[in-house]
This record gives sequence, structure tokens and C-alpha cells, in this order.
Amino acid sequence: MYYGLPHAGMPREVATKVKSIKKRMEEIDGYKNKYCVERQA
Repeated sequence: MYYGLPHAGMPREVATKVKSIKKRMEEIDGYKNKYCVERQA
């Protein structure tokens, strides 16, 4: 819904929510990568 707009055009709450979701996704990806590497070793 809001993803097409630049960050400046977003309400601040939405921007922080999107940022936290992206951060959480990155953390999950990092955890998955670490877990997969440990499993393969």
C-alpha cells in the first residue's frame, strides 16, 4: 500500500513500522544463514 511512496511521503508511524519489519526480516535471514551453515558443517 505505502511501498510505492518515498519515505518522506509516509506517516512517521508507517515508516518506523516498515523499518522494523525490514530489520526483523534481515535478522531472520541472518539467523537462517547461520543455522544452515552450522547444519552443513
